[in-house]
Parts: sequence; structure tokens; C-alpha cells
Amino acid sequence: MRWEVPHSTRSRRPAPVAVPDLHLCRGCERPFVVPAAVLDVVGHDRYLVELQCNNCGLVVVSTHGEDLLEALDRELDRQTADMQATLELWLVTRHHEEIEMFTAALAGDHVLPEDF
Repeated sequence: MRWEVPHSTRSRRPAPVAVPDLHLCRGCERPFVVPAAVLDVVGHDRYLVELQCNNCGLVVVSTHGEDLLEALDRELDRQTADMQATLELWLVTRHHEEIEMFTAALAGDHVLPEDF
């Protein structure tokens, strides 16, 4: 039996088209997809691109518009900035830990003149 929607409640608007998040892998669903190559220019602002996941190695060749590829580029820039900020935080934390260890060694007379 088929369920029929009354004509008066049907939407006259087309169903929204899902815009893919190109930075998310179709296989492992992780955000490690990067463009590997632009294979061809298909139209005025459409490109055939090869996208590769650096996590699982899945390669997808697909056609995308310039707007979607620019969104991927911005996302990759954001991810790079996040990684740089995390690295800087780790370096500061590591340096602080080294200072604390050296201070503890000085306080415990574990550092001798011969160490220099």
C-alpha cells in the first residue's frame, strides 16, 4: 500500500540539494581529504579533480564547481592554522615543563658545575 500525501500539503519547492563537505572522506568519514590533482576543466567554473584521503587512502575523482573547491581550500587553510596553533601550544607547554624540571634539579642540588 502506498501512502499518498494530500495535494494541498505537498511542497511546491524542490528538495534541497545536499552540498558535500569535500574535506570529509566518503570512506572513513574523517576530515583528511586533500586535492591531489586537477584533471580537467569541464566547464566555465567546473573542474574534474582527484581528491585523496590521507587517512584511509581512498581516491575519488569527481566534478565540482569553483565555489565548492574554494570552500575546500578555506577549510584546509583553517585546519592548517589549527595545527600550527596546537603545535605552538605544545612547544610552549614543553618548554615550560623543561624549565620546571631544571628548576627542580637546581633546588635538589642535582646540577653540578661539571654539567656545564
